[in-house]
Amino acid sequence: MKWHVTSYNSADYCFFQAKKITIDHPERSRGSSRPAEHLLFLVDLPTAGVSVVRTPAYSHTISHHHPIVAFTDVRVPAANLVGAEGGGMLYSREWFRFERLMVAARCTGAAERSMLYETARAIDRDPSDTKTAHAQCSMVKLFCSEMAGRVADRTVQIFGGRGYLRENVAERFYRELRVERIWEGASEIQRMIIAGQLTRRGPSALA
Repeated sequence: MKWHVTSYNSADYCFFQAKKITIDHPERSRGSSRPAEHLLFLVDLPTAGVSVVRTPAYSHTISHHHPIVAFTDVRVPAANLVGAEGGGMLYSREWFRFERLMVAARCTGAAERSMLYETARAIDRDPSDTKTAHAQCSMVKLFCSEMAGRVADRTVQIFGGRGYLRENVAERFYRELRVERIWEGASEIQRMIIAGQLTRRGPSALA
């Protein structure tokens, strides 16, 4: 079961990431297992076994739903494998780099910062340096989403009770910007990625 499947209501297919676990000596009750390989599959919609459990209402009001989707005895042909076996995380990380930059861009619209633009320029200069880009996208997503949340919160506070009314634009900014600190990796996940890069590669990894 997968929570928060963004845009499922308008999708013709979805991506499913799985782990392939190979067991050595399956005839033994305690066979050793090899490290799991990540696999990415394309799943057409609708497909037997794929169903919506529930479509929760979220704080923001956009046309794209984020339902809870269940996968029950779903069979996907081998031809639907995306890339090579074991390469699933490469595509997922590529998507996260892109989308975390987009989250930062949306937040910059609420409160302008140059950090996002410098990160985007660095990626344009050297698109092959994906490790540095991954860390920098996490850094800018964390900074911009947290910053936008603080700005929206203070805006509501300035208006006082009127800022809490649905008819006030400050309330809408506060309500719709809140999710930016959660999706595509919550702020806590971004801090773990940044800390890991600093530990392994030093401050130059984020410069």
